[in-house]
Amino acid sequence: EAYRSSLPEAASTLDIGNALATIYENTNLLDQAILIYSDIAEICQKNYPNDPGTATSLNNFANALETNEQFADAEALYHKAEEILRGGAGTPGKLADVLNNIAYLAKKAGRFDDATNYYLEAFSLLKNLDDSSYNFKSIVICFNLSRLFEDSDRIQAIEWCELGLSMADNFLEEDHDLFEALREQRLSL
Repeated sequence: EAYRSSLPEAASTLDIGNALATIYENTNLLDQAILIYSDIAEICQKNYPNDPGTATSLNNFANALETNEQFADAEALYHKAEEILRGGAGTPGKLADVLNNIAYLAKKAGRFDDATNYYLEAFSLLKNLDDSSYNFKSIVICFNLSRLFEDSDRIQAIEWCELGLSMADNFLEEDHDLFEALREQRLSL
């Protein structure tokens, strides 16, 4: 708690705070990470309400809450980040990340139509970008869509899986975990 009294309200310090919280999260100090993310999100929303960095901070906070199985709170934060990004701040790639996260939680909650719409929008945003750095995210969304449809629409599940495999063949190493997950998914369909 000592960091709270000395946390300046400057964007570069917030970046450092996000990095520190990420380190805590990655070293299984999730409670500490959540505290830092919470403070950063509060400062960002107060001082930089329409900034893409605020959306990133909200997304990071939501990711930590999701890991902590606080799904409703995480989804609410994802939607706040979505609102900022839809307002013109940030990039289509950042919005696609947030939409993918919302879709995952919608699927987890049994809201398959919502999940489908969010995944499809995220994929569409990435598909239209002329930036190869988003290829991995596109492959992830193909996998997620294949998993979403595996029980309700086998044909769509196969189509999304095969698209993901085709993209993976062009952009991932043969032994990449996602490539292997897609191959296993295809065999199971």
